[in-house]
Amino acid sequence: MAQYIIVVKSADRAAANQAAKKVDTIGGERTFTVGLVPVGSPPGAAPTHYWCCWNMTSDEEKVLRDGLAPYAEWYDYGERNSMLALKGLTTLPSSI
Repeated sequence: MAQYIIVVKSADRAAANQAAKKVDTIGGERTFTVGLVPVGSPPGAAPTHYWCCWNMTSDEEKVLRDGLAPYAEWYDYGERNSMLALKGLTTLPSSI
């Protein structure tokens, strides 16, 4: 099993959720629900990105990488804080 952080742009969220449903048929359409906004955004700002954390088998990873290829950026779970800082993003207070 591997653990990844996957980030998608808000505009790609619906398509990414449909791709995730191919792996998780029960809840995949709700995979990308935690919004990210640029650091310093005012309260209530619309998310510019969404992310998820997923523990997956190598078979699940292949299906997800193929399905999410045009939409997603993948990071090792341990890189999550440096990835947010590098991209200048933070979680929405209501999403924590």
